[in-house]
Amino acid sequence: MAGTALKITASPKQIYAGQSITFTVTVTSLGGGVIPNGEQVALSSQGSGNSSATLQNGVATLTIPLHGANAMTVVMSASYRGDQTFYPSYGAVQVKVIKYDTTTTLTSSPNPSVFGYPVTYTATTTVDGPVAPNGTTQLYLPGLPIRVGTTYTDNQLVGVGTSHAGAEYVGDDYTYYSLAFTQQTVVPATTTTIILSSKNHPIAQGRPVTFRAIVKSPAPNVVVVDGSVTFTVGTTTLGTVQLKDSQGERTVSSLPVGQNTITATYNTDGNFTGSSGSLVQIVS
Repeated sequence: MAGTALKITASPKQIYAGQSITFTVTVTSLGGGVIPNGEQVALSSQGSGNSSATLQNGVATLTIPLHGANAMTVVMSASYRGDQTFYPSYGAVQVKVIKYDTTTTLTSSPNPSVFGYPVTYTATTTVDGPVAPNGTTQLYLPGLPIRVGTTYTDNQLVGVGTSHAGAEYVGDDYTYYSLAFTQQTVVPATTTTIILSSKNHPIAQGRPVTFRAIVKSPAPNVVVVDGSVTFTVGTTTLGTVQLKDSQGERTVSSLPVGQNTITATYNTDGNFTGSSGSLVQIVS
């Protein structure tokens, strides 16, 4: 049996991902004889999969598109399997495959937003080339695990202030990755405070009465308002209590005779605006 030599060349040797390239495989005998027409050579690469071409006078050509896979340099391998007369032989050639650049933008709406109201983040990726971006997009949002996708609506329970969000287009076989960032500003949600009395009628001086303050917010994603509430009568402070389940109570028995205006003032924790409510308690 005669040995063989295989040579593979590429034209051109540098392309953009998805473009076609022509490979020429030449198989020659090292010990006499002629490689039969019709013999097959197998070609394979990470950027094209497996293909085959037919030898004619020891030469085979194959024109195929290549993508970038995970590397800029793609190795195309060729193999001649041989037969009863000729030994197998192998060869390879390197091709530079350039992916297309991408640009990713990240927006949020509304911005600024109000604490407790939803915010929608949207990532958009464009390609500087003729292919569409088919890679995965990951969103890095404040206070949340990584989200896969180009859009996500956050219930926006991150506190008041400025937070940062990011988006990463991870790329694909034809396009490079790109990053984008944005800032989200959150302002306090409004509140209303009402005050109730345990005695909805005149009471005798010295008798105890309990006042309950209830603080509410119209924000759709707020279940409980935190903070404290201060009870006053005129310029006298009756006490400050922490809210529990958005409510606070204060019991007093030292109100003077007459019409007493009792005010409950909500002391914000930073995520809400302050508010107050009043009622008149008559003491006889």
